[in-house]
Amino acid sequence: VYKRQTQRVTATFGRFYHDLPIYASGFVHNADSVFDFIAYDHDPREDPTGGQVYIGDFLLDENLDLKGQHYDEFTLGYERIVGSGATVGMRGVYRTLREAVEDANVTGTDDFAWGNPGRGVLSDYPEATRDYYALVLTASGAVSQSVELRASYVLSRTEGNYSGGFNSDLAIPFPNANGAFDYLENMENADGLLPSDRTHVFKFSGAWRSRVGLTAGTFVTLASGTPRSILEGSSHGSPFYNFAQQRGTAGRTPWLWDVNLRFTYDLGHALKTTWRPRLIVDVFHLGSPRSEVNYDQVRNFNQDGAGNQIDPNPTFGLATRYQPPMTLRAGLEVQF
Repeated sequence: VYKRQTQRVTATFGRFYHDLPIYASGFVHNADSVFDFIAYDHDPREDPTGGQVYIGDFLLDENLDLKGQHYDEFTLGYERIVGSGATVGMRGVYRTLREAVEDANVTGTDDFAWGNPGRGVLSDYPEATRDYYALVLTASGAVSQSVELRASYVLSRTEGNYSGGFNSDLAIPFPNANGAFDYLENMENADGLLPSDRTHVFKFSGAWRSRVGLTAGTFVTLASGTPRSILEGSSHGSPFYNFAQQRGTAGRTPWLWDVNLRFTYDLGHALKTTWRPRLIVDVFHLGSPRSEVNYDQVRNFNQDGAGNQIDPNPTFGLATRYQPPMTLRAGLEVQF
């Protein structure tokens, strides 16, 4: 960190390792570990029959060459004070995945193994990649003794072939076993814009304090949409899917905006008491447009023996999640 009166330059580097979840060890060390599930090409709530049952013995071989999952981050920033105390800043961020731990099929066998994609027992697979680049602009300060404002803008890009511990393509919440590297054919067209990529994100917050115990604040977000992909059936059947075209090239979700408000009133100011009762009113998602956030990206569930796509998904392209509705919360907080 370099400081000179009203200016500051910062530079950082860090390497961050991830803790593996406990259940991952169970797959390797528990001889009775069995993972089974049923895959349907239709809505099982309407017809629970006709599903394909998968049962796997997941006692995996020990991998002595396994490297811990980690990423590196580099930042370079500049800040300065302007006017009577406002602060403006600019910061560049580069974050890159160095190693990932995933379970994957050992090419040419029916076995799965834990490993680092691109090395050792999983050397037939491409390396797991996830790169984040960002330019962050910030401004904050007091407009007056009663008003404070803060704003930021982030221009960023997130790309690679690994969305992270949570598989955002298929909403699979199993870190290090989320289906990203299950079979080699699943990696075709898998490199591109990742599901968390948002090119533009604007944020604004402000607070106003009166002399009679009333405070009002707001937090506003405006963000561009995320990339969409098209998934199709693989030779291994559902739920193992391939990218029909390069990841992240099937358009984007809509822009999103969100407005939240908070009002507080200090009753102790009016009651002249040493207790500090405070009324709180929160308004979340004011005027929520209920816009689509995610879509079903699976176009076909399976392929036949000739490689033709079959079992079309009737909900392909439909929204799977929307912005939450507007809600109001009121409460009383007492400090003594």
